[in-house]
Amino acid sequence: MYLKNWGVTAKDLLKNLSVIVKTSREIVEGIGNHLEQKEQEVETTRQDLPEQAPVPNLDLEDEYEIEEVEEIVDDTAEHFSQVVYVYHAKDSKTSDAAEFNEENYTLVARCESSNLADAFGRTQNIEGSWAAGGDVDVTVYGPKRQRSSSVGDVFFVEDEGYYKANQDGWVLFREAQSEKPITV
Repeated sequence: MYLKNWGVTAKDLLKNLSVIVKTSREIVEGIGNHLEQKEQEVETTRQDLPEQAPVPNLDLEDEYEIEEVEEIVDDTAEHFSQVVYVYHAKDSKTSDAAEFNEENYTLVARCESSNLADAFGRTQNIEGSWAAGGDVDVTVYGPKRQRSSSVGDVFFVEDEGYYKANQDGWVLFREAQSEKPITV
């Protein structure tokens, strides 16, 4: 029997699955052997130390506990979000010296983002209009057809300040002083 559109038999899938299971077992056994070897090295090191010398905690079990790895994964920056307001320059010729006001800038989005680069990426027209894309972490202000964010646009991060996108990254041009974003 062939699986639709793949040209693979169930027998082939079972054979591949058994190879995966066998390889997984070998990996687990290899890790176990590695841990045993490290524990023996630690015990040998402890025996070689003089009796009066303080013995550092060389237990490897703590280093390899699954709970600790899960804690590290849960604490990565991508799991944290901050509010970033995005303001587009109204004219592509708006200079760096232009005053940040409603005459020169328009509030186009509020993003729940992990950083400025993420907010910048969420406001790009890569696979269609970002404003019409339905990203649940982006609130769109204005029409559902917006240009991509670019150099010269301003991003406000709560409790930090206003950043302007430039060729080299981000320039902080006004620190937040417990203020709310300007709704220009």
